[in-house]
Amino acid sequence: MPAKRSGDPAFGRALESARQGSPAGFEWLWRRFARQVTAFARVRGSDDPDGITNDVFLATFQRIDQFTGDEDAFVALLFTIARNKVIDEHRQRGRRPVTTALDPTAERTGGNTEDEALAGLGFGTRELLLQLTDDQREVLILRLVADLSLEQTAAITGRTVNATKALQHRAVNALRRKSSVEAVTK
Repeated sequence: MPAKRSGDPAFGRALESARQGSPAGFEWLWRRFARQVTAFARVRGSDDPDGITNDVFLATFQRIDQFTGDEDAFVALLFTIARNKVIDEHRQRGRRPVTTALDPTAERTGGNTEDEALAGLGFGTRELLLQLTDDQREVLILRLVADLSLEQTAAITGRTVNATKALQHRAVNALRRKSSVEAVTK
């Protein structure tokens, strides 16, 4: 279960510094939370998780002087914005025409970071997650990849804590059933 983040004096100092327009405050907040936001966007299927992360922090920093709350509230704000940005990206993707690369045989530089991230979670994790409902997958990603509490996950997804807990429980049971069936059939 993720630990509550509140009470970190460095967060309070960085937030106050950012409110005053100090680049050091913004940088501390970015370094502390950007990796989690990027991982969330990547696992949620974003075509541009780094761009989503940039957009999330830009939106947050533009209104940082209006933010009130502790570190947990700040994290919930970041992931609420990230969730909405990913949803917007998926909607826009559905409206865009399908494009193909000019040279499909050209060698790509670098690896597929989404596949590498999911591979780090264990063999077949991506396939298992894709078998869950969108709601189940979203709750597990927020809880496990983003390391958010039940309360934060509930706030971000617009559910009660009990509904979030039940959804997480059903998702874990579904994964357990699917992985045990696959183990038996191999």
